Amino acid sequence: MISPLIRIILADDSVSDAYFFQAVLNKLPFYTQLSVFETGEELMRHLNENSASMPDVLFLDMNLPRKTGLVCLGEIKSNENLKQLPVVIYTGGFIAVNADLLYEKGAHYFVQKGNSESLQKALEFILGLIANKNMVRPSADNFIIKK
Repeated sequence: MISPLIRIILADDSVSDAYFFQAVLNKLPFYTQLSVFETGEELMRHLNENSASMPDVLFLDMNLPRKTGLVCLGEIKSNENLKQLPVVIYTGGFIAVNADLLYEKGAHYFVQKGNSESLQKALEFILGLIANKNMVRPSADNFIIKK
């Protein structure tokens, strides 16, 4: 059985991180379509102009230029047309207080950037939830996907 297409947006200004994300994604047994946006402004423009055809998940870096990931998250979750979009924070830095704030703001999961193996495990978990139509927001205790 062929898995359904999973449409993914990655918002990350690092070309090397986007390449790494795509390379790990290619190893997985999911049929995916990846779109990458390098600034928060580009991301929000795209989402607002295409709210009728939302992606299945957004992986959002916090350190975006021109509009930070936190600002984008706030705009997404306060917009009636966008607020159902599952947002996974995918960023390099981790501070527990930030994770609590991100969860409070409506993010689904937090994945810290790391090595290929940890990203692959996180993507398998998240894309598995989407493929099985079981992508619901977890409790705060399960917000951070451990390496």
